[in-house]
Amino acid sequence: MTATKDERQEIRTLYRMGAKQNKLCDAYDVSRSTVCRIVKGATRDLRDDRIRKLWRDGESLENIARATNLKRCTIRAATKGIKNGRRIRIPMCDYCGKEFKQRKFTKGMYCRHECKRRGIAKKLSYKKHERNEDMRKMRADGLTYQSIGNKYKLTKQRVHAIVHLDEAEV
Repeated sequence: MTATKDERQEIRTLYRMGAKQNKLCDAYDVSRSTVCRIVKGATRDLRDDRIRKLWRDGESLENIARATNLKRCTIRAATKGIKNGRRIRIPMCDYCGKEFKQRKFTKGMYCRHECKRRGIAKKLSYKKHERNEDMRKMRADGLTYQSIGNKYKLTKQRVHAIVHLDEAEV
């Protein structure tokens, strides 16, 4: 059986949306060769547009696969080469909640040194935090690591580590 003009248009549109040829054969009661002839040259642009829109909105590969009932390789083929396809995730400071720009190849959780000190203070006991802040102030005033260590009964290496606690990770 041959398809009418309206059926051909429907078959072509459904194919562009991602319908498989054998399903179209069954739905419209036409042969596979007829469907192939009707959809010849038609790309699956409507399906791919939907995939790209979901991808640009920041959906993961698994979520797109669930929404479209397509395989991961099909989704990857549709999104291949899209620059800035993923949503840019802006890091938020764990202490103050402000947005900040991370340095390249690092995963800092704080926007500045002060926020990191205060954030760590939440995790440490209050007494230890006060001691660490006093050590930093003493070092800023010009005292040596050895003299600060003698006051708190710590080695100069430990004092240095406490004073420079957050410089490596922020």
